Amino acid sequence: MKMDTSFENMLYLLGNGATGCNTTVLDTENIDVEAIRKYAIEQNVWTIIYKPLSKLCDISRYETEVIVSVLQGIRQRAFQYEMIRKLESAGVGCCIIKGMSVAMLYKDPECRLSGDVDVLIDSKDEEKALELLKENGYNITSRRDKNSHHSVAKHQIGGTLELHTELYSYIYKSIIFNGLELYNEPQRVIEINGEEYKTLGINDGLMYLTAHYIKHFINCGGGVRQMMDLLLYIKKYENEIDFELYDERLNQLSYKKLIDTVKTIGAKYFGFDFEIKNTELMEKIIEDTRTGGIFGHERNANIRNGFRTEFCKRRSDASKLNMDYMLLFKLEKNIFQRIFISKKRLVDSGYKYAKNTLLVPFAWVQRAYDTLLERNKSKGDIEAHNKFNERIELMKDLNMIK
Repeated sequence: MKMDTSFENMLYLLGNGATGCNTTVLDTENIDVEAIRKYAIEQNVWTIIYKPLSKLCDISRYETEVIVSVLQGIRQRAFQYEMIRKLESAGVGCCIIKGMSVAMLYKDPECRLSGDVDVLIDSKDEEKALELLKENGYNITSRRDKNSHHSVAKHQIGGTLELHTELYSYIYKSIIFNGLELYNEPQRVIEINGEEYKTLGINDGLMYLTAHYIKHFINCGGGVRQMMDLLLYIKKYENEIDFELYDERLNQLSYKKLIDTVKTIGAKYFGFDFEIKNTELMEKIIEDTRTGGIFGHERNANIRNGFRTEFCKRRSDASKLNMDYMLLFKLEKNIFQRIFISKKRLVDSGYKYAKNTLLVPFAWVQRAYDTLLERNKSKGDIEAHNKFNERIELMKDLNMIK
């Protein structure tokens, strides 16, 4: 499989921008800036690779764009910090579970942009927290029901705040993480910009970043920023991590081969000193990541729609398959949310006529009908069907399913 040179160049530049190590591009004489930029934007790492790329060629035409993005990110993050302090002052204990705490691992933390912040709180404090968010200008766009694990609030300046009462939903804990108890350490305190904030314990934090990448990789696609977050964390805390426990958990869950391959990508492109184990699998994961964007939604989204369902079916006990999986799926999302999906998701799922807003209701009806008949619109397209099956085979190669 011939890898895309511009995507490889983007990976080398990401290693340089995130770690400061002296990685280099494949061919300094023939750099396709626009292709690299497109991939970097899809992976949400454009602000990270801008500086190393600017040393190789003139990209000053994008300087203002990058500066504005970074400044907006700094403003957003400052607002988020202030909101967390307000929650703490009101008696709502907050544990930052990724995003802001992970950004501090980067050479230039302000360049690691994220549109949201995830905070873990006690369920007894949830209503107080939601009311305080509303008082501070947040719009509660998704309120947690009894079977879900977080509410979502949005602010014009502060971006998205996900208020977790648990780290994962029932379906992920039960099927994808085998019902294992992955988090059992006391929270720890870290310092960010002179202020103290709570976050997960060292090993719990590692497991959360790992599980977060795995979740997205299975669902629609894991991005290179998620890989970098995980690898930077491993290097930062390598003298404090219980790797014996970590490897034991990965083996129990059948994800050891996947994470070893991510480490191989880190060694090949990002400048880390991990062992290179399987370059063939590395190339397959890189290609899957290239065609998926940061969460698998940027490119060829219709190929990945419904992939998690198929993965869970193959991972579950075949004798319990239909009843257990359908129960879990119904618990995770109510029927209203499942039928009345967004216009964008309808189009990505193959209902192209839903681009016309007036036809969206017809697309909802057709999609409900197709779901009842277990028809998948993307499988009507042979190429999409083959790509879907390629992802299934990749999961088999990684020993994640049989």
